Amino acid sequence: MISENTHLVGKKKACRLAKKCQKKCLAYKKFLLQKNVKKNTPFDKLPIIDKNNYIRKFPLEERLYIGKKISDFYMICTSTGSTGEPTIWPRDFLYDTTLIKPHSQFLENHFEISKKRSLILVSLGLGTSQAGTMHLKASWGACKDAKISVISPNGDPEMTLFLLKKLHSDYDQIICLGYPPLITDFIELAIKKHLPIWKWSLKIGITSENVSPLWRQEILKKIKGKGKDIVAWYGSTETGMIGFETPELNKIIQLTLDNNKLRQALFGTLNLPTFISVDFTKNFIEIVDKKIVITVDQVVPFVRYNLHDKGKLISGEEINNIIRNHKLKTHYLINKNSLYLAVYGRNLVEKVFSIEDIQYILDKLHLIKMFCNEFQFDEKKKKNSLLITLILYKRSHFASIKIKNKIKGKIMEELQKVTGINTQIAFNLVIKEKKELIGYKYGKLRYLLKT
Repeated sequence: MISENTHLVGKKKACRLAKKCQKKCLAYKKFLLQKNVKKNTPFDKLPIIDKNNYIRKFPLEERLYIGKKISDFYMICTSTGSTGEPTIWPRDFLYDTTLIKPHSQFLENHFEISKKRSLILVSLGLGTSQAGTMHLKASWGACKDAKISVISPNGDPEMTLFLLKKLHSDYDQIICLGYPPLITDFIELAIKKHLPIWKWSLKIGITSENVSPLWRQEILKKIKGKGKDIVAWYGSTETGMIGFETPELNKIIQLTLDNNKLRQALFGTLNLPTFISVDFTKNFIEIVDKKIVITVDQVVPFVRYNLHDKGKLISGEEINNIIRNHKLKTHYLINKNSLYLAVYGRNLVEKVFSIEDIQYILDKLHLIKMFCNEFQFDEKKKKNSLLITLILYKRSHFASIKIKNKIKGKIMEELQKVTGINTQIAFNLVIKEKKELIGYKYGKLRYLLKT
């Protein structure tokens, strides 16, 4: 549990980092100069940086600390490139060793890896991908104090099942870490092949996108698991691992899965955010204009970097009060001085709703009956409205105007319920043949419906 006082300590460290970067990071010095920022500007008044005005504007060599070169670092990773040209990220050996402990503690807290023989499955794209590479490295590091083995089939469902069929009997549990779409892929394939995956004691750790309560419930049914068997963590390509769902938060999430009113009261939406604990002394988080802004000291340091993910800081006291007000038969209260981060979605649209909100709505409407279990999404501004392009795949005879208008009407109706949205939205629903599916197998632009 992270206290509100720790958040204050984190801010003091963030202020010191800002001063350090003003002196020792050429890109940040140039950025502040271009923005006409005075030397003694308070931390809260420093301009926000992001991918467009900082990463893409200044060369990597200038974003490192002065005196450092790319060749000084032991490993070079990249982003997935699913939204454009991949970004290069050098890794520091000593810094990366500090990531092993919180990763190991996350697995120990939820799955007792020090006591149970565990096979860790990394369901993330590898190659140079920072997400896959760093979680593989952190899992290897956990082997020092735990009874674990690690496999990394690169998100390939066929190879995943080949390995699990051969190995599952040697372990007490299989811990699957990765993107929800890739984890869903091998689970669905196992069911199609009539494999008894409910006997494999599957545990699931998800990242990249928050999933709907329906997704958690359906996956638990398929693996015959309990609520505590699915947990989440939050990270980004730019900063690595940021925070983890704790056992305490997992119990809160379980309370909300079948309780729409409690979920709405806690999070302000019927959808389920990623709900995590953050060490603010290492990753200082601010919520600016409803978006997550992070300050972190690393190979490429960031001062007030906008991740463009929608978030909210929620205190333990606020959570406790909401639970008491709902007069639940099962009460679960947490330390009132704790402070947690709710992450609502990536690629936020107009600060109003996220792609994950659309995903939740499609789940609720059971559109899997008509379409494939994957969709893609785009948005463009047009005058005072947003034009939302929602692409679903199946046979072309579903593309009638009547069917599309009916679906659009239902989506808008549910979107208003989920978010209380009052922005004018125009939907452009595109239905294509399954053979035209793009996939984004290793990226983050693939969103799943409940299957």
